[in-house]
Amino acid sequence: MWKPLAFATALLASGPTLAHSINLHVDDDDQCNADLNYQLRIGPDSMAAFREDGTKEPVFAFVAPDQFVVGGKTVPLNAEQQALMQRYRADLHVAGRELTALSLNAVEVALQGVNIALATLAGQDHPDTLEIEEMSAEIHRRAQEQFSGQNDVYTLGEPVIDDFIDETVEQSLEPRIEALAMKSAGNIAWHAMKAVFTGGQSIEDGAEEVADKVEEQLEYKTNKLEQSAQSLCKQLQVIDNTEREVQASIPELAPYDVVTIK
Repeated sequence: MWKPLAFATALLASGPTLAHSINLHVDDDDQCNADLNYQLRIGPDSMAAFREDGTKEPVFAFVAPDQFVVGGKTVPLNAEQQALMQRYRADLHVAGRELTALSLNAVEVALQGVNIALATLAGQDHPDTLEIEEMSAEIHRRAQEQFSGQNDVYTLGEPVIDDFIDETVEQSLEPRIEALAMKSAGNIAWHAMKAVFTGGQSIEDGAEEVADKVEEQLEYKTNKLEQSAQSLCKQLQVIDNTEREVQASIPELAPYDVVTIK
């Protein structure tokens, strides 16, 4: 399996914004799974949780050091509780930053793989190769603009990235690549490109050789993605542990499990 795209698929299918669930396959034997039960908006000194039904009123909101509202009611916090809430917010903030970066990097590596595969088949200077490189660069630029944290604020749990990937990759880029690959080198070429999109599943021998060449050229970046995924898995566990401490200290938050490790 070609790992960069496996990362991109696992992350973006469920949303790099922690939408509903996170399923990180670090390798064939190591993975972590977590559910996010609320949509979150997290900044350097604030956080707010919203129900997934689109209700505008947050179920709870915190602004450091001591502004805390649960169910529309202000809840006073002592010094210990303030420190816990700030740690909870900080843990989620780090996870949001890491997940966004990991997702965007996975998309970048996957797009680079597409470019390498097509260049291998058609030639580096072939007009089709150059056209796909331009399309890939535009898709990555748009993803960076739309989903990078603005002012270090991350929105987690919205499905907009799903829509973006569906529109730009599945509906726009993939059909164009199919047409170009079929024109450049025929059926084998398209199977090779599909290997890049699917992680090498059900591909012909000739196409597998191309997919292997892609992985060889992107091995370093693939390993960096693995390390980032491992770091994020550890961060999710930290969040789950911190959440339990917060719920034990602040009874008003006991009903709200934001992160659930499966």
